[in-house]
Amino acid sequence: KGEYVGSFVPFGYRKAPQDKNRLLVDEAAADVVSLIFGMYKDGFPILKIARRLNTSGIPTPMEYKRMQGAHFETAFRTKERTEWEYVTVKRILSNIVYTGVLIQGRRGTPNHKVRVTRPKEETDWVRVENAHDPIISCTDFEAVAELMRRDMRCGRDSEKHDLFSGYLFCGDCQNTMIRKT
Repeated sequence: KGEYVGSFVPFGYRKAPQDKNRLLVDEAAADVVSLIFGMYKDGFPILKIARRLNTSGIPTPMEYKRMQGAHFETAFRTKERTEWEYVTVKRILSNIVYTGVLIQGRRGTPNHKVRVTRPKEETDWVRVENAHDPIISCTDFEAVAELMRRDMRCGRDSEKHDLFSGYLFCGDCQNTMIRKT
């Protein structure tokens, strides 16, 4: 039916006050999500995006939830204030929920006696298009997904990817070519 049943909503959304199973766009957090997608499309590597968000003082999804009044504990918190990490940015970039698509039933138990959940086949997932308002267009999401499929590493001192990064491959071994100067 397209109802959200998770305990915490994805960063950029909030639960509707009258219907806790409906997602509404949280404008402040959605701006950060749009910024992340825009920076990646402009050629910024994921780690550089995380560093830029940290230096700009933008709160992480966990800090933002706490600022909104959510009370929860996590075993992952190790610092006084959490920081943007590579994995956090990558999860946002690869989450299809930002296009308005809701996918549920990715994991399940084989029967009622087994408590361990296992991944289900993609054909068994429940996918609902236009379940909520999108933050990112489908074309932007697909463009980012295509960029993520390529090997787009950049040098330590470089702010952006090289022009041909992810496009040039060795004719013999088919590995990506690396620029050395």
